[in-house]
Amino acid sequence: MKQKLYTIWRWAKQLLCMAAVLLLIYNLAGVFYKPDTAQEYAGAQRTVDIQLPGESAKRAVTEQEIRGQLQEIGQLCTYCYEYTFAETAEHWREWLGDVRIPGTKNEISLAGKGIIKVGYDIDKIKTEIDSRAQTITITLPPAQIKDNYIINDSLVCEERNNLLNPIEFTQYHLIIEEIEQQALVQAEQEGVYALAEDHMKALIENFVDRFGYAVTVIG
Repeated sequence: MKQKLYTIWRWAKQLLCMAAVLLLIYNLAGVFYKPDTAQEYAGAQRTVDIQLPGESAKRAVTEQEIRGQLQEIGQLCTYCYEYTFAETAEHWREWLGDVRIPGTKNEISLAGKGIIKVGYDIDKIKTEIDSRAQTITITLPPAQIKDNYIINDSLVCEERNNLLNPIEFTQYHLIIEEIEQQALVQAEQEGVYALAEDHMKALIENFVDRFGYAVTVIG
């Protein structure tokens, strides 16, 4: 009888030991193989945050950004009008201020090309942004002459000096001023300001189009 009870006790003891070992293994498995809840949450977020086909999120455009684009445009030449010229100027010594003295004529002839640059004062350009309607309205000030000069490499000069009336530097200055003034009048008659405005509008539309807003440029 005692032998039978001893055998039952030994089996029960072994079962308890095995159960304790299994419980320990289970707990250890929970420690080393615990799921990463942060990764599960991130995965859930990625699953929920789905962009539907055709959706395109447009951010709000600021006036500072538009100003930055206009400053870039300002570095460009809005419009260049090129002209050619061939001009001759004569000069005599005069008696009593209005009577030419014979034999004292000198002569300067200039031929070549020149350029008139037309542009805008960027600081005077007005911008209006409607983020809700996603529109940009830009109002331009009047175009201005930014430069008018003769291309030195194109210049051909001929002169007929006179010992009785040597050519002076001021004569060159006067004839160049006259050439540039005549070219400006010609450019204005050919609509240089309207051409500059059209060119400026095209530049602005190309630069600002990247924002995805509808752009209107008012001249």
